[in-house]
Amino acid sequence: MAPSDWFYPLTPSIRYVQEHSGPLESAIADETFINSGTLGAYGIAEWFAHSFKTDREKEVLNSLVSESFASPTAATIKANKINYFSPLMDKLVIKYLLLNKRLIEHEKILDVPGTVIGLAQPLPGNSWRQHISMPGDMMIGYIGFVFATSNKEYAPAIRAEQA
Repeated sequence: MAPSDWFYPLTPSIRYVQEHSGPLESAIADETFINSGTLGAYGIAEWFAHSFKTDREKEVLNSLVSESFASPTAATIKANKINYFSPLMDKLVIKYLLLNKRLIEHEKILDVPGTVIGLAQPLPGNSWRQHISMPGDMMIGYIGFVFATSNKEYAPAIRAEQA
């Protein structure tokens, strides 16, 4: 008999979600994990886990991820079908999205029209401002910033000894 970790290897991302998930928090995994419910083998809660759902449950879940149910009991999540700005993300306490990075980059899943990506001036000698425009009222759980080091070992404003 094959050990279960052959089929469910403990990857760094899975370990991170396991260690940082609290009670009632859940995740959505895209089709990289085949069908929803795979995370259950790791003890990670999923709303779309393989099980029978009522018509109303499917209606609610389909408003979060369109075209998600591949069968009466199984859901297959495509990253470009997730409504990332849905209030259900908060209401269902979905803390993590486990998505295929290459698919996200290829399909520009979170591409916001009018967004320009470029390099900011070196810090701390300059101030940096970011204007954000939202399509409507929404709760923000976190904001992340991507900083380029411009081919340097460390960002100019941070030295390794200080980190």
